Amino acid sequence: MKPEKKDQMTNEQQYKAIVNRNRKISRVNIFILGAGLILTFLDEIVIGTVLIYMGIAIFLFTLITNILGWLKVRK
Repeated sequence: MKPEKKDQMTNEQQYKAIVNRNRKISRVNIFILGAGLILTFLDEIVIGTVLIYMGIAIFLFTLITNILGWLKVRK
């Protein structure tokens, strides 16, 4: 097999692994955001706000890693 093809296949496998990991992280992130919203509505504003910001940070992390992985595969 040509080295270029082998590198492409390796990059695609790494991208798929990243996407699967980020899907699991996103499922947990939904619960974190939901807990933050519930606590905010229950007048636990400080804890709720921290959870919401943490959820946003996790979302940005998963978004950026997906984009970087996609760009690596497309090169």
